[in-house]
Amino acid sequence: MPTLEFNVGDRLTPIRLELNERDTSNTDLSADTVTFSMYDTSDDSVKVNDQACTLTNGGTDGKAHYPWAAADIDTAGTFWGYFKRTSGGLTAQYPQNGPRLVIVIHATPP
Repeated sequence: MPTLEFNVGDRLTPIRLELNERDTSNTDLSADTVTFSMYDTSDDSVKVNDQACTLTNGGTDGKAHYPWAAADIDTAGTFWGYFKRTSGGLTAQYPQNGPRLVIVIHATPP
């Protein structure tokens, strides 16, 4: 399970997604919608709910990122996070099989 670490208030480091096909070529996201969600592990409260991500290079390189809003990263704690991709009316979640990104936000740098 991947663990990502950030500091309270660190809006300069966005959370990123990169998708590749089985042959390792980039997944084209240019016609897709990608969102990010994050929940507090202590009480399952929603911290970020289906917020739009930014596609890099128009989405043709399979990369997207979520630029933190101030309220997203203002509290220290441990969170579950995931990206959602909607393409042609179908939706997939990344990582697959549930929110498996563990996001730790430190009150002060570790």
